[in-house]
Amino acid sequence: NDVLEYIRDNYNMYELSLESIALKFQLSVSYLSRFIKGQTGVTFTQYLQDLRLEDVKRQLKGTEKPIKEIVVQVGYLDVANFTRKFKKIVGVTPGQYRNLHR
Repeated sequence: NDVLEYIRDNYNMYELSLESIALKFQLSVSYLSRFIKGQTGVTFTQYLQDLRLEDVKRQLKGTEKPIKEIVVQVGYLDVANFTRKFKKIVGVTPGQYRNLHR
């Protein structure tokens, strides 16, 4: 639970990785990977992406912050790449999502 709490508390750090978490908790990367999948049902990468996406959606609905600022704040550096990923998963761009949920 400490591991999952750490991920939930730090998902917005761009440099957060399976390797850095394994090092912090003195676990092997393969064990940590299996543990996260066993606890969440998804891979570390998917879990991290889901946390970030939920935060972006929440902020798009609840704030007037610029989309670029939100995207960078949740841990992505490449806004264009994130926008493509968001559209692929959600079905609309972040800007369209914000307009739909006003």
